[in-house]
Amino acid sequence: MGRRVTLIYGLLMIFRVEAYSYTDTNSVRLDLNESTVKPGSIGYLSFNWGDLPENQVIELSIEATKDFTFISLPNMENAKAGSSTLLFMVHPFAAMGGHEITLTLSSAEGFYAKCTSVIIVESRPAIESTVLIELRDKTEILHINAGNIPLEIEGIILDPGASFRANYPRDQNSFISIYARATDWDTTYTFFLRKRFYPSVSQPEQRTKSFRIGYDIHQQLANTQSFSNARFLIKEDPWLLRCTVWDRNIQGALSYLNGKNSLTLGKENFQPSALLKPQRSNYLVTHFFGWGGSLYGSGFTAHKEWTLPESTVKAGGLFLDGQLMPRLNVHSVRKDGQFSYEAIGRLQDAIWEQRWNTFTCFGRFLYVPEYFTSRAAQQSHLLIGNSYKMGSLHWSSQSVFYNQNGLNSSIHNGQIQLRTGKFQIASRGFYSSRVNARGVFQATYRSSNHGLSFSHQRTIGKSGFSNGWNAHYSFRCMKSNFALSVQGIGELWTIRSALGATMGDYSLSAQASYSNYALRPIARGSLTRNFDSHSVSLIFNQQGTMQLFMRGALWQKNYSRKLHGVIEDHEGNGLSDVVIECEGELLQTDQHGRFEFHGLVTGEANLEIHPESMPFAQFPYDGYLQKVSLHKKNNSVKILCYTTGGVTGSLFTEYSNGPVMRELLHYNRLVISLIGRSSTYNSPVDASGNFRISGISPGEYELQLQGLPPNFSFPDSTITLEDGEIHQLDLKVFEAPLQIQMQQL
Repeated sequence: MGRRVTLIYGLLMIFRVEAYSYTDTNSVRLDLNESTVKPGSIGYLSFNWGDLPENQVIELSIEATKDFTFISLPNMENAKAGSSTLLFMVHPFAAMGGHEITLTLSSAEGFYAKCTSVIIVESRPAIESTVLIELRDKTEILHINAGNIPLEIEGIILDPGASFRANYPRDQNSFISIYARATDWDTTYTFFLRKRFYPSVSQPEQRTKSFRIGYDIHQQLANTQSFSNARFLIKEDPWLLRCTVWDRNIQGALSYLNGKNSLTLGKENFQPSALLKPQRSNYLVTHFFGWGGSLYGSGFTAHKEWTLPESTVKAGGLFLDGQLMPRLNVHSVRKDGQFSYEAIGRLQDAIWEQRWNTFTCFGRFLYVPEYFTSRAAQQSHLLIGNSYKMGSLHWSSQSVFYNQNGLNSSIHNGQIQLRTGKFQIASRGFYSSRVNARGVFQATYRSSNHGLSFSHQRTIGKSGFSNGWNAHYSFRCMKSNFALSVQGIGELWTIRSALGATMGDYSLSAQASYSNYALRPIARGSLTRNFDSHSVSLIFNQQGTMQLFMRGALWQKNYSRKLHGVIEDHEGNGLSDVVIECEGELLQTDQHGRFEFHGLVTGEANLEIHPESMPFAQFPYDGYLQKVSLHKKNNSVKILCYTTGGVTGSLFTEYSNGPVMRELLHYNRLVISLIGRSSTYNSPVDASGNFRISGISPGEYELQLQGLPPNFSFPDSTITLEDGEIHQLDLKVFEAPLQIQMQQL
């Protein structure tokens, strides 16, 4: 007796069929429909069967690539005849074109039928980009192919789901244009960079002026997308209003400034203590006649300040996380050293520095109680360092002592520099009692117009050793400059060049780079026109995208006081690229950490250090808001900072095991944890997957990711930090493996 098996596939399918039977006769009928399906969507197939043998265990097996996830498997109540539906989801990164799904009906006695369908997946081009690092000379952006077809961006061909880091030369403008293309598709979009770069000295024509109203406007000119940003400052003594509008977000502050008395009401960007991290929110800060206080979110502070010839004492209280704690701050600066002490509840922090001629000794002792570990910007440790200068020889070293799970450990590093005329040779070494060692050698030549340097680094650790090198040449004169650098890491190398020139009121700059992994040159340039207190800049690149930037001031007044200063770390090294604001004017420290304001308004300068511009894990001793008395025509100030260890990086999702029905992965619901033997550090992840942790004690830590949904996994790993060392991490989150089970019908 013959058997008849009928499989009918419905919507979204094109079919190719083979039939098998253990009987002498067998027939198969199919109704074929031609269609397509989009990546990331849900499809289904319906089929009928009839005249299957009775009293037999019929098995249905499904064969498909990892680009398809089956949501519900067919259920057959009558094994002889009937119909059913098979639901499936197509992976968002499924490649464009045909994909096969095969169904087989069989029993222990043999095959009944086998059918293979070909699903046509449409193309879906998409690109995602994230700014990772912003420096004065370059900006690093991560590009991810979020579509299902290969894309070309910056000369690199990216497969679906792949990513790469691109470095873009940086000038004083704040826009970067990105161009991506594929077959029959292209796009251009622009990034507004958060970090701005400003001159270190007031412009000559503005040295005796301070404006009442200032503006800073940006606009992108592109084919497909545009972006605008605006910043305004309105000043009328004793009031100051600052406002920034960016990407539909508004933040700013209204301040009343009158000598040593002040009142500030604002939104975001406030930190009441250098040691604690409150939630960012609206805030109120006051200081009148030696009394001060602040109100932010659900917390507040209050204190009384006494000023002595060489010391400042603050005593008060702080309410944070439902606790009211006493707070004491003592800061003393003398010609041969300084001392700072702060106590908030049981939290204790002492920092000292003592100088004897050419020898300097410094250190820090910090104790953070357990209930502060999740809110503290630093954690418990002991640091002892010293430095010595003798003529052209400079030697410095630091040692950190800590305990992890009952084991005493230490980390030591030292540096020696030798300068002879225009030459400088530096060698630095690092040793950990438990982890690894590293050595760096650098040689530099500098003249009045030329600079040449070369460095080589070798690291030895548990996983082996690595080498890196860098060579740089620069030329600078009154109205032009030029720079050329070559960098190598393993088998990869990159060449970069930059050129700038000034002709009257016009400034022209151009940058270009080429690397053996990009295999495509990158070029961009800018043209700036300055007139009176206004400037207009036009930025363009090789793809033809342009950005317009305007900046200026209205209704100015003349003043004559000047303030020059320097920002230094605990070793006396200047911190470059730090943005400082005073009376509405923004300056940025030069390579030696120096800045210079002209035309200040009153007898007291209110300096605001922008926290986002500070080098990571560097903190000013006296906070980000500092007051300087201007008793003379020319005044000076030194801003001292301390250094902590830190970790910074980004999270990425990798679809390595096939798609699943999962909830959206929200990065801002995750927490990065560094778990050591004696301390734990936590940091929330932002919506773009970025995280930063500072104040980390030296040692070895286990890296964990908290808050992951069950459909995702993160492999635990370990990292080792020395004091003051910054680790850059790129971490991946994997989707959980999916097993497609065969169902017995």
